Amino acid sequence: MEEIDGSYFHSNISICDYNKVFTTDNSNLFVGSYYNNVYSLEILDRGTYYQISCAFHDKSLWFIGSGHYIYLYINNYKKIIRSEVQFKQIKALSEQHAIGIDYNYTLWEYINGTWTWIRNNVRTASINHNAETFPFPDTTGIAKIDVGQRDDLWILTEDYEVMHLSHTNTES
Repeated sequence: MEEIDGSYFHSNISICDYNKVFTTDNSNLFVGSYYNNVYSLEILDRGTYYQISCAFHDKSLWFIGSGHYIYLYINNYKKIIRSEVQFKQIKALSEQHAIGIDYNYTLWEYINGTWTWIRNNVRTASINHNAETFPFPDTTGIAKIDVGQRDDLWILTEDYEVMHLSHTNTES
């Protein structure tokens, strides 16, 4: 394993593909690129970042930022606010499609400018490339989940265990 950047305390990461990774520290948004066998890291924006999510379909970048509101990163320090309530989790599918969980553990879906209620009492959720959501209730012991490109689930438990669930097996 190779350390790419030891200059900052990175606290969030979202992988778009093999050549593009977004990460944050407490006041910077970075993009990591891979070209000619060399990784580079560039600051895209400065601000407060609680969580980031690179969209599967178009590589757009969503994040929970200042005030715990959801934003869509545009470019050159430009961003658009996408929520009127505070959120604790976001997972993006495209520039016009994402899901999020607010501080009341309510799961919402954003499509083309409108947030729609999905269900209450959700601890964490993810969405796959076919726009199927995977919500988990607040009582499961699951801290966070993510859906891989083959619709496999990666789960982080409240006891800091990582589990991988696929259609054919379970690994932890």
